Amino acid sequence: MVAEWGKAGHMVGNHTLSHFNLSASNVQWRTFVRDVEEAGYTLSEVPGYVRMLRFPYLDEGDTMSKISGVRRWMKSNGYRNAPVSIEASDWYYGMLYDEHQGVSNAKTLEQFRKYYVAHLLARAGYYDGLARRVLKKNPPHVLVLHTNRLNADTLPAIVAAFRSKGWRIIPASKAFADPLYAQQPNLAPARGSIIWQLAVVKKIPGLRYPAER
Repeated sequence: MVAEWGKAGHMVGNHTLSHFNLSASNVQWRTFVRDVEEAGYTLSEVPGYVRMLRFPYLDEGDTMSKISGVRRWMKSNGYRNAPVSIEASDWYYGMLYDEHQGVSNAKTLEQFRKYYVAHLLARAGYYDGLARRVLKKNPPHVLVLHTNRLNADTLPAIVAAFRSKGWRIIPASKAFADPLYAQQPNLAPARGSIIWQLAVVKKIPGLRYPAER
């Protein structure tokens, strides 16, 4: 499936082999990067593969030692971070949606999908507003969506809803070319949206965590 995405012209990045949480006390940064390397061996054969790393759980580590260790390794091995600007806990909604399959009727599931689309729009609006406070501009955004039943069933509605609100869909390569995604906030723990991390560093008032709930 991933190879088909690459053949269709999409960027394919690295998300590690084992999906370790780098903030876990039993996960050291050297263990983590070995896991990235293992995934890279397989992914290097996939069309569209680029050396970009999406951290599992959007978590870059709970200590500056871990964060700095992985950043040094990434730089020396030609990897770029692939952060997101908009996080909406779609994995949680996807889990609820799966639980209701075969239990709820079609009308209830339709209502759930509508609520979910509205939730994504609300979270996009929140992070875009936070970006204006932090960056003084509207950056090209990266929205994280997992491969699950909910997003498969809802993706056309998601695209239509965002376009109806004036959002424009652009290639990931164009979004990641923005300087926002090259920033490395000096922050521990480092997790969540890159915009949220920068807001914490700049001590923007009124922040809550997790911001996407």
